[in-house]
Amino acid sequence: RDVGSSHNAGAPPGEKQFTRAIASVQDLQRDFDELSQDLSDAQADFDLGDEYVMEEFGRTEGDALVVGEQRYGLVVWPPRMTNLRGATAERLEEYLAAGGHLCGIRPEEITVNGRASDLLEQWERRFEDNCRWFPDREALVAAVLGRVPARLKFDSQPETGLALMRRVEDDSELFVVVNSSPEPLDSGFELETTRDRLYERDPSTGALYPLETTRGADHLRSRLRLGARAATVLWATDEEAPAEDLPPEVDARHGQMQLELESVERMGPNVLVVDHCELRIGGEIREPEHVYAANEALWAAHGMETNGWMATIQYRDQILARNKTMPPGSGGTVRYRFTISEDLDPAGIRLAIETPELWETKVNGQSVNLTRGERWLDDHTRATEVGALLVPGENIVELDGRPFDVRREIDGIYLLGDFSCKESDPGFRLAPPQPLSLGSWRRQGHPFYDREVAYLFRLPEVSSRGVLSLNEDDWHGSFLIVEQNGGVVARLWEQPYEVPLEGDGPFTLRVVGLPKNLLGPWHDPKRPRGRAWIPMWHGPGIPTSPQPGEIYDLLDLGLFKVPRWTPTV
Repeated sequence: RDVGSSHNAGAPPGEKQFTRAIASVQDLQRDFDELSQDLSDAQADFDLGDEYVMEEFGRTEGDALVVGEQRYGLVVWPPRMTNLRGATAERLEEYLAAGGHLCGIRPEEITVNGRASDLLEQWERRFEDNCRWFPDREALVAAVLGRVPARLKFDSQPETGLALMRRVEDDSELFVVVNSSPEPLDSGFELETTRDRLYERDPSTGALYPLETTRGADHLRSRLRLGARAATVLWATDEEAPAEDLPPEVDARHGQMQLELESVERMGPNVLVVDHCELRIGGEIREPEHVYAANEALWAAHGMETNGWMATIQYRDQILARNKTMPPGSGGTVRYRFTISEDLDPAGIRLAIETPELWETKVNGQSVNLTRGERWLDDHTRATEVGALLVPGENIVELDGRPFDVRREIDGIYLLGDFSCKESDPGFRLAPPQPLSLGSWRRQGHPFYDREVAYLFRLPEVSSRGVLSLNEDDWHGSFLIVEQNGGVVARLWEQPYEVPLEGDGPFTLRVVGLPKNLLGPWHDPKRPRGRAWIPMWHGPGIPTSPQPGEIYDLLDLGLFKVPRWTPTV
């Protein structure tokens, strides 16, 4: 085919197409999630069944359904489940015939292997006492607990979000307890077990603590304190294991002491992302636009409806083979523009681009070989020093790619170095570096920075032992690293953000950033959080013209307040 022929490599689905694709199962997913949440909140001991796993590893032993090494005394039919594979129907019928029990919320009709079936009517006639249906989730959960009582029961707990998983290891039992609610847990509990001892293991440090217990007829009674959005492991065993003392309790009588912030250090180079460009193709220079809009135009000009690697499946060499059809003059040139302040010394600034081996690169008209540059971000992105080629005012990075190559995509470029980024229009300009302090990184000239910043503090001389603590709103990032005496004391990524420390010397608190600010999306007017989908970068409703820096969608990352220091008993 010639270059102008139409070729659909599979258009990236937009948000509407994605929503339509999952609409048919949304009700099923919602009901299934709600039932799972109700069972979890009730501390029911359950697993989610998989039809293919059941076919390969499932069997009936007595009146139990066995999958691998797990034995189940009850099968729950979730709401809106209306289709079974034939192998699953056979396995469940064998289980019911052996005396097994099934309960659930009955659908009006079902299919087996996609064909209408009266299977449920048959089961109801044959296994009347073992096949029971309930009108709603509340009644169903009550029936489940009546047949399979919870092994772990708390005196009081959050309304929702407390879950557990039990596993048996040799002659002991492990219970993973997760509190995903915003409320801390401080409650007595009963654990059904014949073991003599009970320990708590911190999953983040591996530390083991003995719990005080009293023995009942078939259970141990103890107390558990667990922070909001935190997890722990209970270990019931007959073994007497070496364990540590429980972490010290905060002595409220001593009050909190003020810590002194001594220094703040950025642990990597600052970053400027240039995500707008000008594309020259076929003698035409397009207006400045977002890099993904330019990329779409480049592919369209070479007979393809979309970028062949975005949400598509390559069949054999369907996409790569297009390179053989491209004449020498195909391809295009991309220009990126950014501004450097008059008072910034550009020495040491590096340029990073993806797949530099596929482009001829120039900085302000001077050729640059990035193929031998240092790896940055990933194996396909290389960085090379270009500070000597940069000038005050406007700078231009030019990428020329000829002939057209399906492995080549137009994307943002990165400037790395010791500078600050000031809001401009479009995007950001490079300015002299400014020292970091408490507060949001992006508001201190680091809008795209995603690595670590180290905050050095000194402990009070009058207190040798205490607890370092932060609230959820005191910082934002992926996790915290606490260092003292040259070693890592703790890594924290969930509440409670508390660390016992000793001594009167310095300690370092490192905040690790998030990739959202570095990689986007920056221009979706809905400002989505907690999810990412292709149309959030480029699609309907996303601006394609260069945007001013003040409206980029960026997170506030960093340490916002000095940690609290509370002496301990």
